[in-house]
Amino acid sequence: MGPGVEETLKLMGVITLFLIVPAEFDGVMDGFVYGALVGLGFTVVEDVSYFIHAAVAIAGAGDQMGPVVDTFLVRVVGGGLYSHVLFTGITGIGFAYLVTRPKAARRKACSALERAWSQASRRTQPGTRRGCSLSWRRPAPTSRARCSGSNMARSRGCRS
Repeated sequence: MGPGVEETLKLMGVITLFLIVPAEFDGVMDGFVYGALVGLGFTVVEDVSYFIHAAVAIAGAGDQMGPVVDTFLVRVVGGGLYSHVLFTGITGIGFAYLVTRPKAARRKACSALERAWSQASRRTQPGTRRGCSLSWRRPAPTSRARCSGSNMARSRGCRS
C-alpha cells in the first residue's frame, strides 16, 4: 500500500473510535494514545503479513525460516515498531485537537485545512467555495444525569 492510503486508513481507525465513544476524547493526549494504538495494530498486522509472504514465497524450497528471520530483522529490529505508532499518534493529536476545540476554533481549523487542500490538489475553481461540516458535539447528558442534584435540577427545569 502506498503511504497515502495507509495513513488515511489509520486516520479512519481513529475517526471510528471517535464515532463509537466520542465522550472519551477529552484532549489531545487521548488522541495520541488512541492513534498510537491504531498504529500499533496496523504495524503488527503489516509485519505478520510480510512474514507470511516471506515464508510462502519459497514454499517447498527447503528452509523457510531464513527469509522469515531476515524479514523480522529488517522490519522489526531495523525499522522498529515506532514509525506507524508515532505517525498515527501525531495524526490522532491533530484529530483530537480538532474535535475538542470550541466551534469557532473548529471553523478556523477547517478553513485552514480547506485552503491547504485546495492548494495541494489545485482543483478548486476561482469563485467556488465548499463548506465545512465539522459539527461534532459531545453527546447530551441523559435526563437522569442532567436532573440529578436538588439545586441543579431546579435550575434546569427538572421535575422533582
